[in-house]
Amino acid sequence: MKMRTLNQAMDAIRAQDPGTALTPHALRRAVLSGIVPCVHAGRKRLIDIDRIEEYLAAETAEVTEPTVTNGIRRIEP
Repeated sequence: MKMRTLNQAMDAIRAQDPGTALTPHALRRAVLSGIVPCVHAGRKRLIDIDRIEEYLAAETAEVTEPTVTNGIRRIEP
């Protein structure tokens, strides 16, 4: 188990694959949505690098966007 902060995890991924298309923003969204599990240590989120690799290697991995509604709907007469 290799626990790293988000930035350290991105550095490790870039060291393995310098041309990676994964961005820190995409990784952060995957962590916040629960797709990639994390452990909270104070204000830090620690991510297991092995879990990130499993997520990226999965053929069926889908990142779903949360549905955002503003609460206003049209009422037809």
